[in-house]
Amino acid sequence: VVGKEIRIDGSLNQTVADDFIQKLHDNPHLETVSLNSPGGSVFPALDIARAISVSQLYTSVPISDECHSACSFIFLSGRERIADGLLGVHQVSGVNDPSLTQTAIGEIYEELVRFNTPTYLISRMLRTPPE
Repeated sequence: VVGKEIRIDGSLNQTVADDFIQKLHDNPHLETVSLNSPGGSVFPALDIARAISVSQLYTSVPISDECHSACSFIFLSGRERIADGLLGVHQVSGVNDPSLTQTAIGEIYEELVRFNTPTYLISRMLRTPPE
């Protein structure tokens, strides 16, 4: 946390999500979430995204940074989104249970619609192979 900005750097997992939510709770003056992540686990990323949406924070990917995969859910949850760096979206991967995959896709779709994500971006995400 620096001033009114909090940064997420690195892979996303439940520990990162829990830490982020705690810092958000401890710093109610925060306005912006800066992102630099290759992605990670879907459900912790959605937990972070929901917290950002509820708090009405801005999200950004600075010019020299990247936000891919599950990180994109976090980026798209921002009240205002600025991507000067690279933003990458793709299909859900790494879930070996077909039923859990469908559950994840349903939850992702529902949240992206709630975050007012443009439909063309959701479509691109669902059509783009993970690699």
